[in-house]
Amino acid sequence: MIPKLAAGVMALGLMFSVSHARTFEFSYLFGDGLTASGSFEGTQNGLDVGNISNVSLFLDGSEIAGPLYVASFDGLEFNANALVSFDALANNFFFATSDLAGGDFSYESIFYLSGLAQASSISLNFISQDDPINVQNWSLTAVPDQGPTVAVLAIGLAGLAGFRRRMLAVRQ
Repeated sequence: MIPKLAAGVMALGLMFSVSHARTFEFSYLFGDGLTASGSFEGTQNGLDVGNISNVSLFLDGSEIAGPLYVASFDGLEFNANALVSFDALANNFFFATSDLAGGDFSYESIFYLSGLAQASSISLNFISQDDPINVQNWSLTAVPDQGPTVAVLAIGLAGLAGFRRRMLAVRQ
């Protein structure tokens, strides 16, 4: 029974640990006191996070109704390859209620930190802009996933099963 349980937990741990997408939480405090915050899923590579999806956005605690689209701006046009970074000045993302990368600029709400060193938030109730970005006011954190915890538990159960099997063999 214990070996089967250990194998099941180990398989579950491996499934979690090979998953590349993680959840991240972000916040930015504008100079006028407005706070933009939320979360998204993405794939981290060094200080940068790409493959952004499942974005949530709050402006001063009020949730912006989705869906939220992601985009970046390369100086000429918008595209769907948003980049969020732990380094505030490396950010190039736009979270908007319309598809900027698809050419739809009819958004009701938008929040962005761009490579142009600007931070901006525009909504029906909120308008804020920092130019340049105040790097001390940017926060990005990775939400701890449960993969490592499950993997450690699986290894412990496997060790316990091996120890139990060895003890039974010694008694016989």
